[in-house]
Amino acid sequence: MKSLIVYYSRTGNNEMLAKILQEKLGCEIEKIEEYINRKGVLGFLRSGMQATFKKMSEIKPIKNDPKDYDLVVVVSPIWAGHIPSPVRTYIHFNREKIEKIAFASVSYAGYGNKKVLKDLESLASKKVSAHLLLKEKDLRSQTHFSAIESFLETLREL
Repeated sequence: MKSLIVYYSRTGNNEMLAKILQEKLGCEIEKIEEYINRKGVLGFLRSGMQATFKKMSEIKPIKNDPKDYDLVVVVSPIWAGHIPSPVRTYIHFNREKIEKIAFASVSYAGYGNKKVLKDLESLASKKVSAHLLLKEKDLRSQTHFSAIESFLETLREL
């Protein structure tokens, strides 16, 4: 199965996860980038508000076309219990090109954010084939290995 990992990361945690998954899957990877700065307290507050109201943001052009892949693995934080606006934009404009979608996230609440999967399925107009929801503290303490391996095994079985 030909896979693509697309990721967005404000703090670097989800970038770290995306690169771990990419190394283990041996697949293409692409960063979702936008034009605005989300650093600092104001960036944090704006991010949460935009996610809550399901706003989209302008993102930079992508290099990899999702239609060329059997599976797109979206790696993203969860903001205020929702998909971040740059990821929302990516999925909205590419949902017809995505055959299968999986989701992985490092967030403060971790597995408590399962409601975001319904938001993602609605946005992508398809079922999430696999998901991995990690807490920040698990990623930092290296207790994430078994969860990542289980997620990878599910991806390989798709």
